[in-house]
Amino acid sequence: MNIRRFSFFITLFIVATSISARVYQAPLYQSEWTASSGKTQCQLRHEIPRYGNALFELAAGEQLTLSLAIERTEPNFVDARISDFPSKWMHSSGENRFFPVQIETNLGKHKKLIVRGDAAETMLTAMVEGRIPTFSYSWTSSSETSISLSSVNFFQPYDKFAVCRQQLLPFSQKDIQDKVIFFDNKSKVINSVSKQTLDLIGSYLSALGEKDVVVGSEAAKFGGKTDKKWFDKRFQVVKAELAKRGVNAKRIKLQYQLSRNQGSQNIHLHLYGPETSRYFGYHRKQISVGPKSKFRLNKLAQYLIQHFSQGKIVISAHTDNVGKRQANKKKSRRRAAYIRDYLKNKGVSSDRMTIKAYGESKPRYSNRGREGQARNRRSYIELIT
Repeated sequence: MNIRRFSFFITLFIVATSISARVYQAPLYQSEWTASSGKTQCQLRHEIPRYGNALFELAAGEQLTLSLAIERTEPNFVDARISDFPSKWMHSSGENRFFPVQIETNLGKHKKLIVRGDAAETMLTAMVEGRIPTFSYSWTSSSETSISLSSVNFFQPYDKFAVCRQQLLPFSQKDIQDKVIFFDNKSKVINSVSKQTLDLIGSYLSALGEKDVVVGSEAAKFGGKTDKKWFDKRFQVVKAELAKRGVNAKRIKLQYQLSRNQGSQNIHLHLYGPETSRYFGYHRKQISVGPKSKFRLNKLAQYLIQHFSQGKIVISAHTDNVGKRQANKKKSRRRAAYIRDYLKNKGVSSDRMTIKAYGESKPRYSNRGREGQARNRRSYIELIT
């Protein structure tokens, strides 16, 4: 061996030994995979002795995830990746695929490494093909940790996992949580879009019958007696429609003022009609509306976009008879324009909206007293199909 070649091998030896590598993988005699299944979740778990556990997990309506839970104390690191390597018995190794890994931390300590979607699907396919998914990370230039998933005893649990995937619901509870059933003005008729929402709720509860459907009013905070009257009527219609879809009537609960809660174990459903969101009163010099009225306009804007998307909107504004007639007409125009612009900013097309300024010309009550004057200072939103 000549001196140049000898020097080359010495250099390789020094580089190789200067990198401290830790490798974790379940030994052949300890490698186990377990599958668990349900209507809303499938799991495929693998324990890695002295390190932690890996988990393929698919929830209804979600992407596949592969996570690696670290159950030992590790130095902080900022870069992690996953790749799939060929098994030793493979004649054709193919190209290794690398994906970045999300690092979840807890109080500054590394807790989980996660990949989702295509990356997780690629690694699951790699397992089926006999390749070896491997997480890796380093905290110094000379220290690296690799954690490989063993395919020993993998295929029988995988088959159960695959069957679970085929039977999984195509949507999750968050897809139906806090949905709003919209109604036309002074109507109890449920349209086709809302019936599709009720179909999804019925399907979900057929699979998981232990949950309740809690129904409330979207206008409970401001609707008063008028909204309560229409809510009670609409609730009975919705209850009957859910019963047609196999939902146990005892599982359908009424809670008039119902807050939004994505984390609730039960399904929250909200009912809304525009009866109490179209009339606005004013102080004498007022042009804009207050916070409570803006809240009502927000609900109405949602209704106009999601339910009343093709109809025309006429905004009429009025004043009392205090002051000059022309000044009152200008004031009413400014009030109507404010509501139009507010709805526009919430996403309602201005092409659908028309404003009408009547000033003091169309009083509904006598202007002789303060009460009548206050009730005449108003804006009203008319919905025209």
